[in-house]
Amino acid sequence: MTKFNEIQKKRRAQSAEIKRKIHGDPLTRKLKNKPQTHSISGKRKRKNMKKCNRQQREAEHKSNLISMEDVEMAIDGAQQQEKRKKMTKFNEIQKKRRAQSAEIKRKIHGDPLTRKLKNKPQTHSISGKRKRKNMKKCNRQQREAEHKSNLISMEDVEMAIDGAQQQGTSTDYSKAQFHLKKSPKLKLKQQKRGGKKHKKSSEKAASVPVDAMVE
Repeated sequence: MTKFNEIQKKRRAQSAEIKRKIHGDPLTRKLKNKPQTHSISGKRKRKNMKKCNRQQREAEHKSNLISMEDVEMAIDGAQQQEKRKKMTKFNEIQKKRRAQSAEIKRKIHGDPLTRKLKNKPQTHSISGKRKRKNMKKCNRQQREAEHKSNLISMEDVEMAIDGAQQQGTSTDYSKAQFHLKKSPKLKLKQQKRGGKKHKKSSEKAASVPVDAMVE
């Protein structure tokens, strides 16, 4: 390796002298300081080109992607357009029908000279459903009013209690009778007394004359 390095040094020195003779200053034989060029190898260039192309393809693919929201929006837009077309056709047909019916009415009921219909007052008719609702509302209001009139407030309760107390003080209550339970001893005594037969004196007291009593 030392021999190879020495040989390489000699070669570099020879190539440097040749460059100085050709490109160097004729007086000083010094090379001009040129800006260094950052050279890139061919392999690195190919890698960078592939990366750049890949990024471009991904960007194009993302821009061309269609999400489900876009699909739904497109479908809704198409359906709305179809509905509008149908509605426009239906509206045109309805206009023609109304015009025909108006002409027939003018011929039958209109003025023979001007063919204008008379302005009749509009009748404000109420449906049966609306009538039932109004009746229910009226009945509910009546029930609420009756319920409010029958409500008892605290003042009414206090007045009733005061009146009852006054009546209790004025009236004379009857004496309360308390029934006490008899003990078993008393019951036995009463049974014994009831069982004995008291002997009645058959002998009548002798009638004493009043004169003897006086003497």
